[in-house]
Amino acid sequence: MGFCLMIQAVAVLLGCGFVTEDTGAKEHVAYQIFQQAGDCTLGGLFPIHFSTDSMENHWKPEPLKCESLNSAGFVQALAMKFTVEEINNSSTLLPEIGLGYEIYDTCLQSVATIHSSMFFITSHGTQNIDVLCNFTQYRTRVMAVIGPSMSEMALASVKLLSFFRIPQISYAVTSETFSNKKAFPSFLRTVPNDKRQMEGMVELINHFQWNWIAVIASDDDYGRGVRQFSALAALKGICIAYEGFIPLYLTSAKTNQVIRDILYRVQQTRANVTVVFASVYQAKALFQAVIKQGLTKVWLASASWVISELILYLPGIDTIGTVIGFSPRTEVVPGFEKYISHALANMRKEAPSDPSTTAAESSDYYETPDPFLDLPKMLYPLLGHYAQSVYTAVYSVAHTLHRMLKCQSGRCQETCSHLYPWQLLEGIKKVNFTILNTTFYFDENGSPNIGYDIVTWTRKGKELRIDKIGQYSEELDSINSTLIKWQTAGNKVPPSQCSKFCKQGQVKIVKGFHSCCFDCIDCLEGTFQTAEDAVQCKPCPEGEWSTNRSTSCSKPTFIYMEWGSALAIVFLLFTVGLMLLLMAIIILFWKHLHLPVVQAAGGKMTFLTLLSLMTLCSSVGLFIGKPTDLLCQIQLPFLALSITTCLTTFLVKSLQVIIITDFKTLPLFYLDWLKTRGTWIIIALSIIGQCLFCIWHTHILVPLSVAYSPVTFLERYLMCDRTPLLTFVCMFGYNGLLGLSSFVCNCLAQKPLKKYNLARDITFSMLGYLVIWVIFIPVYANIKDEAHSILYIVTILTSTFVIIAGYFLPKCYIIVFKLESVMADYFQIYIS
Repeated sequence: MGFCLMIQAVAVLLGCGFVTEDTGAKEHVAYQIFQQAGDCTLGGLFPIHFSTDSMENHWKPEPLKCESLNSAGFVQALAMKFTVEEINNSSTLLPEIGLGYEIYDTCLQSVATIHSSMFFITSHGTQNIDVLCNFTQYRTRVMAVIGPSMSEMALASVKLLSFFRIPQISYAVTSETFSNKKAFPSFLRTVPNDKRQMEGMVELINHFQWNWIAVIASDDDYGRGVRQFSALAALKGICIAYEGFIPLYLTSAKTNQVIRDILYRVQQTRANVTVVFASVYQAKALFQAVIKQGLTKVWLASASWVISELILYLPGIDTIGTVIGFSPRTEVVPGFEKYISHALANMRKEAPSDPSTTAAESSDYYETPDPFLDLPKMLYPLLGHYAQSVYTAVYSVAHTLHRMLKCQSGRCQETCSHLYPWQLLEGIKKVNFTILNTTFYFDENGSPNIGYDIVTWTRKGKELRIDKIGQYSEELDSINSTLIKWQTAGNKVPPSQCSKFCKQGQVKIVKGFHSCCFDCIDCLEGTFQTAEDAVQCKPCPEGEWSTNRSTSCSKPTFIYMEWGSALAIVFLLFTVGLMLLLMAIIILFWKHLHLPVVQAAGGKMTFLTLLSLMTLCSSVGLFIGKPTDLLCQIQLPFLALSITTCLTTFLVKSLQVIIITDFKTLPLFYLDWLKTRGTWIIIALSIIGQCLFCIWHTHILVPLSVAYSPVTFLERYLMCDRTPLLTFVCMFGYNGLLGLSSFVCNCLAQKPLKKYNLARDITFSMLGYLVIWVIFIPVYANIKDEAHSILYIVTILTSTFVIIAGYFLPKCYIIVFKLESVMADYFQIYIS
């Protein structure tokens, strides 16, 4: 059964005129499919057929041979018919005004589009085109044109229609070229432009963390818009591994070779994702080659072919991998599916059975297609995608007419006879109405205020199904990735990167020309990664630091021995214990000050020794808690002076002992002076000498803020500066000299017969002190910072205890337990 018979049956059953050649005076109108008279007539350009004819086969200006039903274009033409009928049946939108239409078949050829457009600009009621100086009062055959479906067709008609300022509203053309209102002043569309689609593609690629992709486009106005995609992708750090263009004309013998070369280069890039931004015929040729070669990839589809039946019903198309695409956002048009079902059911039932008896045979520009197709099975899943944009385009004209014809209260005050297309165009640009629960209007570029649906192909049984997985308007809405069938193990998102993503704290060192191909280098200490795509590590600001592979810098953290720590509490307990012991000794000596043993030990000078030992113990507190500049100023001087005071008293006593035991022939004057005024002079001079060293140390001590600058650490044990080693050596070397002098004096002293050996007590005390501080020096030089305070405290406590144990405890023992032995002659040699 011929396709012309099918169309004629539909025309009869749907109440429209299908134009065929007749015997009257009016000449046959090529490519016209549907026609209905009305007060205001709309033109329609729809690809109801495909055409395989090439212009090379035409040597005279005659209609092309159109063949093979394009069911999508047919449904879109019926959508215009359905919408006009719905508006005419409305009693509120255009009451008493009937919309008419003339719908033409473009056969997806520019020549057919131009042919049809020429009818649109003929003078109203005729088939003549008037040539005037001023066309302001010129009434064309149609008030507005709905269509066409492709950029190439639009370019063929838009200049012609724009001259007469006839509104042209496309339901499928997305090319950004037509946003130029200086070049295309009368062009509008009900689908979003390619710029928004390209922005959505870039966001989708980022969403799946792909940055290494191939791009294939058609070498036409639509496909060349992909250069804008490349620029947007570069701004987001996405690299185009390869960019290829499919020739516009597919009849050339070299076309298949060009496509094979494109696919070969795509494979060489090892990119798992390929963007195909091509017109439907070029996309068809590409995927025929893909199927033949058995390639499997992730294909990102443009709106031109993602729901095209030419692609969806290619044999083996389900083997090419995963397809994700962008389609203008759609809603279900109420009643349209029922309308289609009724029309096709009647067509099957009422179509003539004998082609020879119909007038359709005269339409020789249509070739008889294959036997009648099962249209409902093919089209029902896609009705929403095909119908809404046409439905919205017709309603935008109707709402504009409603306002310009002043329609209200069931009637219109004006008629279409007083309205010109250029006036209607200005009204359409400003139209704003609600359709399918959505507010609709055109922006300054003639594009709508809608976005894209993101769809994917899924197989259900033997058929491919279009599933919506997300949306894109100004930004990418949440993507339902569970609906995507990835051709990977575990249905995981396949990677597509030239190089693996750098880890945190690493920067990219680009290799070659592509920014996506790089080595990952760690940021060293003191530097950090500023951003994910950084190519250089940035130094930390002054006063901050970072570790290896850091993404930020931080101010350093200082640690110290806190008062509440377990170790500090233990040290404090020992300190308190020693101070209590010293206090007990002071009390004991004060109570028995008159006894010879106390007088021999030094008398009242022993209280100075004991007090200096108490201050020595109290210096433990200077090494606990957070150091400050003031604390650091007094820490070591206080410790050194406490030791100096203690050791000076032992030096004085040592001099007294050696004079008594070894220099008996010396005049008593020297011993008396040493026991009286000389004692305090030596002590004072010794302390003054140490004070000079302490003042020097305090003067050259570096403040903490300077000592820990510049910051080259994140955590450090906070302690006072130890860099002035010379003053440290002078202060504690001075004390060591005092202790050594006392030790040597008592080693040389002779032991008195049957008398108390006081030199022995001093010798052991000084020996213990010297040994402790000799051990202190190498240990101090080799331990970590956090152990320095511990070492000082241990040294202080052990030094104090050794002196107490070596010198004072034996005398306390004599006082407490051997009072009967405390006789004057036993200690007489030291006190006479």
